[in-house]
Amino acid sequence: MSINIRGGGSFGLNPGYEYYTSFLKDGGVEDPERRKVNSHVFRIDPYWNIRVSDATLLKFNLSMQFHWINKTEELAPLNQHFSFGRANIATIKTEIEQGLGGKLEDKLFIRFNHFFNLTSKGGDFVQLQLGYAKSIDNIGKAFSGK
Repeated sequence: MSINIRGGGSFGLNPGYEYYTSFLKDGGVEDPERRKVNSHVFRIDPYWNIRVSDATLLKFNLSMQFHWINKTEELAPLNQHFSFGRANIATIKTEIEQGLGGKLEDKLFIRFNHFFNLTSKGGDFVQLQLGYAKSIDNIGKAFSGK
């Protein structure tokens, strides 16, 4: 759900669910026994994007994530075989995107993320990312020579 505001900015709310799975060897690499780790994440992400210019965007995102992780022999329902338990995480994300060539298609960005572990004390951390993003359309143009 998104609402565009005057000047090209927007604010909205993104609810979501993520599921991912992996295999874990409890006894290390040589252990022939593998267990499946199932991770369920429910999230609520309100955001606010402010367009500073045609090529500059400032983003704010406050994310609430509710994680449930279970370790099982097979894929298990959400309410069975909890061995790792759950974690509730709040995240404050701030990002500045600077487009190249006067547009936001290809851009440089800097992100600062602060993660707050609401389940246990002492699990907070911060993350700083610097990067470059290229649009898929421009990648195709580069390969086709057009």
